[in-house]
Amino acid sequence: MNVLIFTDAIFIDHRGGSSRIPWESALYLAKAGHRVSILTRAYGSSAPFEDHHGIFIHRYKASPRQPLRSLWRGWLRARSLRGDVDVIHIHHPYAGLIANLCPRFRRIPQLYFFHSPWAEEYKIRCQFHRLSSLVGCFGGAVRSSIEHAVLRRAGRIVVLSQFMSNLLQGHHRIPADRISRIAGSPDPTVFRRSLSVAEARRRLGYGESPVILFTIRNLEPRMGLENLIGAMPFILSRYPDTRLTIGGTGTLERFLRNNIDALAIGKNVTLLGAIPTDQALALHYQAADAFVLPTRQLEGFGLVTVEALSCGCPVIATQVGATPEILKPLDTRFIITGTSPQDISRVILDFISQRSEWPALRKRCEEYAAARFGDNRFHRDVEALSASFLETAPAKGGA
Repeated sequence: MNVLIFTDAIFIDHRGGSSRIPWESALYLAKAGHRVSILTRAYGSSAPFEDHHGIFIHRYKASPRQPLRSLWRGWLRARSLRGDVDVIHIHHPYAGLIANLCPRFRRIPQLYFFHSPWAEEYKIRCQFHRLSSLVGCFGGAVRSSIEHAVLRRAGRIVVLSQFMSNLLQGHHRIPADRISRIAGSPDPTVFRRSLSVAEARRRLGYGESPVILFTIRNLEPRMGLENLIGAMPFILSRYPDTRLTIGGTGTLERFLRNNIDALAIGKNVTLLGAIPTDQALALHYQAADAFVLPTRQLEGFGLVTVEALSCGCPVIATQVGATPEILKPLDTRFIITGTSPQDISRVILDFISQRSEWPALRKRCEEYAAARFGDNRFHRDVEALSASFLETAPAKGGA
């Protein structure tokens, strides 16, 4: 099977949940013997073309400040691609627009991955940064129109949660029979419990900190990281040696650092920046007593939640978006009913007070994740869904 993936980013260029899924899908499909090509934006000094262990990566220059020029460059790059294509995977609306503007791809079946409503994410950023409501409405309307057009063209739409399926039907009126719900799954060779907590901490140089909380997120408005930081003074008043480490990069880095300084908790809260490898990320999960997900809005699935559980790390999370779908069957005690610093601190304090249960809880988290999300089942199901298109495709397209 010849698969062409259109995406705004891949994980080796730009780390994030919606860039991890197309990249890991490409790795899985290539390892299974399929020919995989990717068209994506260039980040930093990434090469225009790269053969990454049999995955053919084609990049084009793009800038958010020049959307039309970026679209033109993407279209030219897509138009230059050669080779047969049996099925197209689309992971973002802008990337899908490029695919749909190329006449040679119009007869090729498309599988669209709906990670989050593009317009809603844009409006959340506008509100947080206090941009004009007119800017938010206009920009949101344009994004919603593009996304709707791309979704209409797709033969099948994949969502990772019922929450996203409901949003998809509500925002774009997509019939349920065109939607396939497939829960995400982490790489089982990386995200597993292979070390004791003490050994993982030794390798990270953490020393004897009694309680370590960890999170990794894009440092963006909807993630709620400012509320997690705001919860720390309440936690430190009872457990003064508690440590919070935050991985990730994004537009709010300076804002979050200012919050940490204003609360005078710099000795207990650390912004780690980008965590360079999955192996390093798995080490952080295994070193932590709990992974905290303080999302304020639009948690489409939460692959980091499943990664943490797979490493035996308990998860404390707000009941936003799809998170309850993951955590309720395991344990409802650590689902936070609100999003405020006080709401977050209450549940974390309750968790810390039950530390005698932690060893058994870690084992239960690992077993639950393996049973429900293990064995690469997301990628196997996507492979099967892609192959089903070949039975009904009118003809093989050239790229």
